[in-house]
Amino acid sequence: MEPLDYYTWLASNFSTSGIARSMAKRLAWRSTLYGHGGQEPFGDPRPFLEFFCASDPLDLALKLSAPRASRLWADASKREEIATLARRMPAVTERVRERAEGAWARAKWAQERMGQLVALAQGVWLTADEGAKARYAKKVVEKVVDFALRNQVDVGLHGQSASEAALRCTNLALAFLMLRHRPELQRGDFALALASQLLAHGNYIEAALDESRLEPGSPHVAQLVGLLHLGTIFPELPRARAWRDRALEQLRLEIVRMVLADGFTAEGSASAHRLAIELFLLGREAALARGESMGEDYDSRLHAMFGAVRAYVTRGGRAPRFGESDAGRALPLAPRGALEHGYLLAIGAALFGDAELRAEGAAYPEEALFLLGRAGAERYARLGANVLWPSAALRNGGLYTLRAGAIQATITCGPVGLVELREHLHNDKLALELHAGEVAVLVDSGTQCRPAGIPGVALYGSTRAHSTIQIDGEEQQLSGERRAPGELTTLRCRAIHFDSSPARERFVGEHRGFERLSSPVRHRREVTLERRSMLVRITDRLSGEGSHRIASRFQLPDLLARPFQLGGAARRVLEEAGLQERLAFDQALELGPEGASRALFIPPRGVALRLVPFDYSPGYAERRPALMIELTANAQLPIEWNTVLLLYGEWG
Repeated sequence: MEPLDYYTWLASNFSTSGIARSMAKRLAWRSTLYGHGGQEPFGDPRPFLEFFCASDPLDLALKLSAPRASRLWADASKREEIATLARRMPAVTERVRERAEGAWARAKWAQERMGQLVALAQGVWLTADEGAKARYAKKVVEKVVDFALRNQVDVGLHGQSASEAALRCTNLALAFLMLRHRPELQRGDFALALASQLLAHGNYIEAALDESRLEPGSPHVAQLVGLLHLGTIFPELPRARAWRDRALEQLRLEIVRMVLADGFTAEGSASAHRLAIELFLLGREAALARGESMGEDYDSRLHAMFGAVRAYVTRGGRAPRFGESDAGRALPLAPRGALEHGYLLAIGAALFGDAELRAEGAAYPEEALFLLGRAGAERYARLGANVLWPSAALRNGGLYTLRAGAIQATITCGPVGLVELREHLHNDKLALELHAGEVAVLVDSGTQCRPAGIPGVALYGSTRAHSTIQIDGEEQQLSGERRAPGELTTLRCRAIHFDSSPARERFVGEHRGFERLSSPVRHRREVTLERRSMLVRITDRLSGEGSHRIASRFQLPDLLARPFQLGGAARRVLEEAGLQERLAFDQALELGPEGASRALFIPPRGVALRLVPFDYSPGYAERRPALMIELTANAQLPIEWNTVLLLYGEWG
């Protein structure tokens, strides 16, 4: 979002007096960083020296390097323990070294979160090469000083978001704590740059908390976690105690507000769920470092959040793509793909000693190694692997996962989310993703990016961008309606059946979003996985009256789709299922590489089929050329459409 777009949005959503108060607060704390008349590069050094009882900048550097937050996982005193554990996992050590050498963050917005500082600090902890240790530490110093000289906290991409500033200052504080023992950090200019950034970020974040309605949910939690770490690691800062107390109190309230009864986040997307887990986990560990428990309710809800991950991930740890994603991470201890959520299970297993979360064959992740230390690794080692992987329902969150052997289908059917968290919502109800093993067969189209004004962003949140039914070109729910509390219930999406048997797994759900039309329509979708034949049957029933233009779409992950002539084996499977009269055999498609097909797609009779170019976005700022299967017809209601996919077959 460009500055002009941001201020236009502010003006259209908030009162003039509210904006004026916000700007006044920002001007007040900005002077703390940028000094008086620009005579000092990091502002007037006297307040920083006074806060830390230092006589000069070099003395400030020495005071900063003194022991602090020694019980926190990132304290330099933990480095030998972690290095000893890492020696048993040579692959981890090598990955950490490679990241430190490459400072892996590529995009500008990712770099400004300063996660690479933590990567460099990890490299210092785990490498045995003293020259490399010194080089990594010097890079941290250079980055911090350069950032302080070049940037104003409230200007630019990250200056418009207090949550981004919070992620940045959390990473900055943790990286410093990991390296406080290093001689490369004993520099006056670095000490002043660090102190100025800590104070400016803390004041900025605190001021933004009063405007928390601007960034509710995970953004608000990120601000609390940032203040908690600043107040815990740097108690000398003048507002440190107030920051800690406020953060601890509000984190306990936020986890209750954000986490539903089934453990899924109320923000409505797996991406937001991952970020929320990492944030609440960091908050818990920071509280424990102060000798303070977050309470049984906090821990039980965090535990349930890990359980929700197990409910939606594939065996290989891939998450469904439903809802928006900004690739947010709060644990920059290892780079993870946008849909890579399996590592969370190992963290939850080690944290809570829960064998249900330990997936068979899963490696112990870097995040758990650093966060939980020897105690976590020992708890994890005592757990037996869980080989069961049944179907699972997150009824409050609206995600339903059917599992039959290697097949996994995930359907979104539930609330459209909290009113104030509407930015994560899509018109994707009854859409599904389908995986055969770890191979994606059908996917959600995703979201390329979130800022307003970018071509295609609104399109990716619309009904036509998802693997579901659209009636008369209308949206499941209008965007204006989604923003009003009283209108959020018009979609009325609910699950009707979710059951399992030795022969099959089945889901049935419906939504009433199209009942607002002048000629109302109700959409009911049934998804069945047949264990023996590896057949996936999607039955769409549309109840109503009159003639309507119906479109059913299925997003593919790539461009690999072509017409296919069904052979005898495939026909026999379909005939045994009693589907020969309902399917258009002559319009079958083969999906996947030639000679190694993933699936056969057979549409219902009476539809026009075409392959439409529609890019797939697996993660934020990612876009891959792909196709969407589009089935259309003008039909008289009521009507039933059956669509079938046959998986893992060479049906010649």
